[in-house]
Amino acid sequence: MLTLTSSAPLGRPVALENGATSYLLCHPDSTEANGALNMFSEVEENEDLVLMEGSISSLTSRAERVINNAIMLLPENRQPIGVLMIYCAGCRLMVGDEIDNMLCSLQEKFASLPICGPFTFGEQGRFLDGKNRHGNLMISAVVFSQ
Repeated sequence: MLTLTSSAPLGRPVALENGATSYLLCHPDSTEANGALNMFSEVEENEDLVLMEGSISSLTSRAERVINNAIMLLPENRQPIGVLMIYCAGCRLMVGDEIDNMLCSLQEKFASLPICGPFTFGEQGRFLDGKNRHGNLMISAVVFSQ
């Protein structure tokens, strides 16, 4: 079920300061005989959820976008010297052998920048509204600079 639900998670709408809406993902992991849906993150009763849709290509291209965004957040006159990228293990399961193409693409795009990272379940991180949250199916990056 994990691979199947990685492309169709539930999203919690999060309002951003600029008026846009982003989504904090919740990954379904199993169902019960009574029809209950188990999740990898807490969901409150009556909380609004949206059925999201993803693809292998969106998951492999997101890594480059996340690293680029982290580099853009560096203070002026700071040069990146390395990246720690956290890539969700559920996403990793879904992309399968396409991970090799993703890694080759990252090596080409960021040829002089070492990138290291684990594949994790249940990611923690700063969300687009500036708050730290627990989420699922997340890809995040910390860029080190000098």
